[in-house]
Amino acid sequence: MTRLRKALTISAIGHATLLLWGVVTFVVKPLEANPAESLPVDVISASEFSQITAGIKTAKKVETPKPLVEKVGEAKPVEELTPKVEKKPEVQMASAEPMPIPEPKKPDPKPDKAKAEPEKKVEPQAAKPAEAPPPDPIAEAM
Repeated sequence: MTRLRKALTISAIGHATLLLWGVVTFVVKPLEANPAESLPVDVISASEFSQITAGIKTAKKVETPKPLVEKVGEAKPVEELTPKVEKKPEVQMASAEPMPIPEPKKPDPKPDKAKAEPEKKVEPQAAKPAEAPPPDPIAEAM
């Protein structure tokens, strides 16, 4: 329990010191924000605005540009790359008769003497006594 209190005390003192250092550092030298530069602004009336946007009466008239294409060309028909379903050829079978089903083979009534070998009996080996694992020194210490 004393170890836990000692660790908690050290941690609390460290955190308090860090917090105090941060407060003192930022209070002594606060961040400065530079003021934005102001722009000159002119206030005009509605009549002055309409005179400015009206333009000059003595200005040259600009000719409208001629269109690049004078005549629309003829539409070309689009070729179909895939045939329609109507043009699909009919599928025909190679033969009209169904294939015959093969009959299963019957087993021979006499088994081959060479194939029939007597089965050898396997005797189970004598069970060896299980060896005990070595003792765990950590478990014994507890």
